[in-house]
Amino acid sequence: MTRHAGGYGQFAGSPLALVLALQAVPLGALPSSAFDFFEPVELICTTRAVNLDTSPFQSSQGEIKLKLVPLAGAKADKGGTWTVVSHDAKHAASFTIDASGKCIPSCPLTLGGDDDIQLWMPKPIALTQLTDEETLVLVSVDRKSMELKASSFRKKQLAGLERGECKVSQEVPDAPVDDEKTATKPSPTPEGSADVKRAEP
Repeated sequence: MTRHAGGYGQFAGSPLALVLALQAVPLGALPSSAFDFFEPVELICTTRAVNLDTSPFQSSQGEIKLKLVPLAGAKADKGGTWTVVSHDAKHAASFTIDASGKCIPSCPLTLGGDDDIQLWMPKPIALTQLTDEETLVLVSVDRKSMELKASSFRKKQLAGLERGECKVSQEVPDAPVDDEKTATKPSPTPEGSADVKRAEP
């Protein structure tokens, strides 16, 4: 057995064991603070993550901070953009490590069913459309429970999982974006996106 950093203890060394271990770890004690997505918001999230395409498997935990910006005015229901504000340096398995360098100036977000906000990197795309060099990240944030779940895919395979709880930062971020081209409109699920099965950690 291999001991991994991040407080997960010992894993049996298989992806299934890692996923089960991630599910078993209790979430932090951050207070929930549900929000309406009509203005920019910064979320501070405490998460735990596993990277399944490294040898040995990598796990970490820590704090990440995300900025979500809706389209301005009446366009707010059409989505917006998101970017990584910061992340703990030791949180090496987090999706934010990759997104920090690729979501410049931002990546698109869409409004899902119920209370979900879906963050995409690089954009809403079917798993079958990815090349072997591309990484797809899909993050779901529940606006009521403030739970975050993220799945990463590389070479069309599940490569990472992350889970945590968020709270709304008291800092005031920038104003909503006016350029509709920088955000992704909510639309029917991208063609073929049924292939992207969000594994819930």
